[in-house]
Amino acid sequence: MLFRSINAAASGAMITLLQGTYTETITIDKEVHVQGKGRSSVIDGTITIGSSGTGASIKSCRITGNTAINASASHVMIVNNWIANGKTVSGGTNAFLFNLGE
Repeated sequence: MLFRSINAAASGAMITLLQGTYTETITIDKEVHVQGKGRSSVIDGTITIGSSGTGASIKSCRITGNTAINASASHVMIVNNWIANGKTVSGGTNAFLFNLGE
């Protein structure tokens, strides 16, 4: 469901995650902004932000399970998330990562 929302969104769009768990493999290949509702919006799956995802952001989500975040885009913001111990965040240039931990 999240993956389809990202694919359908125009560049620059805000996608608001409702309460629930999103167990998916997600690819962001444009500037979209994913905004959760805090710890009740759970992402459990691989998130790839491709080189066309410059300026994309993921905010206010709980990132858990088998999630790995791989960014090859620049100026990516992954902020105010709760990231479970042992999760991997890698790549990107001029990326900003500020998270609350879990």
